[in-house]
Amino acid sequence: MDANNPYIQKYLKIAENVVKKKINITHSCGATDSRMFSDSSVIIMHGINGANIHADNEYAEIDSILDLAEIQKAFVDSLLSD
Repeated sequence: MDANNPYIQKYLKIAENVVKKKINITHSCGATDSRMFSDSSVIIMHGINGANIHADNEYAEIDSILDLAEIQKAFVDSLLSD
């Protein structure tokens, strides 16, 4: 992944404007279908706040779900206006 990719930079700027803080780009290990597309597309994975993923007492913070929806909508809108 090239963190300087224009799509990644655009997404990052939008996300930081929504959550009002700096977001760090990291690599993640795990199993997703994104590996099937990584050679031909830019993959952006952005999670939500919560804890105990796939375990007892798993939870997600509602505000972070709403933020993610706002970020994704703004990003898609920005692609449509390019």
